[in-house]
Amino acid sequence: MREPPILRDARLQLVERAITSSVSNPTRGYGRVPSVPAKSRNGLHFLPRRPRRRGQWGSRSSMAFRRGAAMGLLLSLAASAPPVHAQGGERGGGDAAAASTLDVEYSIYVGGITLGQLTISMRMEGGAYKAISTLRTSGVVNAVWSAKIEASTSGMIEGGALKPQLYYASSQSEARNQQVTVKYPEGSAPTFFAEPAYLDPQKIVMPDAQKLGTLDPVSAMVTITTALGAEGAKPCVATLPVYDARRRYDVGLTFERKTNVNMDNGLYSGPVEICRIAYKPLAGAPQQVLADGKLPPLRAWMAPLQSSADPSRRYMIPLRIWAESDFGIAAAVLTSVRLDGTKLTKINK
Repeated sequence: MREPPILRDARLQLVERAITSSVSNPTRGYGRVPSVPAKSRNGLHFLPRRPRRRGQWGSRSSMAFRRGAAMGLLLSLAASAPPVHAQGGERGGGDAAAASTLDVEYSIYVGGITLGQLTISMRMEGGAYKAISTLRTSGVVNAVWSAKIEASTSGMIEGGALKPQLYYASSQSEARNQQVTVKYPEGSAPTFFAEPAYLDPQKIVMPDAQKLGTLDPVSAMVTITTALGAEGAKPCVATLPVYDARRRYDVGLTFERKTNVNMDNGLYSGPVEICRIAYKPLAGAPQQVLADGKLPPLRAWMAPLQSSADPSRRYMIPLRIWAESDFGIAAAVLTSVRLDGTKLTKINK
């Protein structure tokens, strides 16, 4: 059953109060050099592989499967950014500004096998935004990992750009729970708190100068899908600085081409822009999802979506995001859209 919008908003407020309380409590370790669990994957924290008898999967095939599954989960970084602001600039605040809400759901596949579900809820009102995403593994992937990963962000829109104020990520599993909070003080470098403390703090130390002016992962993807920070009217041309408490990296977008698509689930049929999304590590812990430490580029079908509550809001929503993996194509496919409280059976151009 879908969570009612009023409960979702209340949950977002409770999460923010809980984050603020934990960060302001020095007895919980704020100010320590935090760290991230050994099984971290690009800021997402997964249950380590369950012990298995040698030969049950075979070491080589098991490793390939784990890498393919990890690539599928990494697609949530691209999909976990709900489109929240009108393309082309900043809205002013005030009571006259209409509120807009968006709920989207994605299914994540690797090699045609369902690995998990991603749900995103967001609210945009005036010059403020907040968003929450939840990723749950399912199906075959639970034989390797079992995880629930929740991330939320809130902040303001200033000068045509998102300015995050608070980012929170939490993972739950049978073996380990992990919470990470990043605060964005005005004019200062982000600070973070991890509970429990990270296991490898020496790998994530970096100068404050590298963290200034950065976005959290969810805010970065919000920026991508709203075309804020893009060059002119080109939603697929941008470079975004991202900091997730463990790594500092850039997310670069380039336009590849336009084409027409017809989604199998009937949600959309028409023109899209194909965007290439590249990951460039700059500092912090090395990426370990793939054997060579590199992530292949993602590609996305981007299509426009007009708000019904506020005609001035025009979104660029990712319909499908995909990348190559050792186990086949990893893809996140849009399966459900609820815009301004109304469930859409088809996205109108």
